[in-house]
Amino acid sequence: MKTTVFAVSDFSGETAAKVAKSAVSQFPGMDFKVVKVPGVIKITQLNIVIRRAKKGPSAIFYTLVDPELRGFLAAKAGAAGIPHFDVFGPALDIIDDIAGEQPILQPGPTTKLDMEYFNWVDAVQFAVRHDDGTNTATLNKADIVLIGVSRTGKTPLTIYMAYRGWKVANVPIIYGLPLPNEIHKIDKKKIIGLTINAKQLTEIRHRRVSFVSSMLDTQYAAPTYIHKELRYSKELMNKLGCRIVDVSGKAVEEIAQEVTMHFKGDTESLV
Repeated sequence: MKTTVFAVSDFSGETAAKVAKSAVSQFPGMDFKVVKVPGVIKITQLNIVIRRAKKGPSAIFYTLVDPELRGFLAAKAGAAGIPHFDVFGPALDIIDDIAGEQPILQPGPTTKLDMEYFNWVDAVQFAVRHDDGTNTATLNKADIVLIGVSRTGKTPLTIYMAYRGWKVANVPIIYGLPLPNEIHKIDKKKIIGLTINAKQLTEIRHRRVSFVSSMLDTQYAAPTYIHKELRYSKELMNKLGCRIVDVSGKAVEEIAQEVTMHFKGDTESLV
């Protein structure tokens, strides 16, 4: 059955559609259709999208500047069990935090499409294309390469930093398996190893297993296995000589700040 990804926007829908197409391109064996839904400025229009999305396998990527519309879509899609991704909102929220003034919340390109804008789009698309160990052949083009075992927050950190203009890739560390050869060909200063407290990781994975029945019989959330994984990942990171960041109990914003400080030459708060 064809899976539909709706690219919802209060303007043209081009940005949401491009990010969606970059994501679905990583699944060549699946039948995807990206449908642009431009000019969405009313809740009634979002209700129509939700109704359409409920009819079959679907997801919603959206770029909406109005906080009410963004919140409504996230709540409705979440309640309906429809996967959804806010392409523009997190970037707007970050700028809102530091700008010292209210955003105009006007749909469409209100600023010129300069090189900085295109670099931002490239960073987001790069993150989507290089998530979870995909496209390792072009890891050398990354500004940052994150490595770590499952559930250390690699993907959220990748996307968060992409919104700040960094080209970030992430590669999973799997117990007993070597890292891709491409990792050893790039500057070790680009590599950030993510580690976490074993107890916290066990709790996170137990919650994950409770939602995914296929994981019930695996060692995924077993404390003994998790300790082995973390020791193994630490060994690989030490061999690489990369910077290691402990993400235990930290929000993605805090982790991003530590990583950013490393690349700016300030490593005071890093592990």
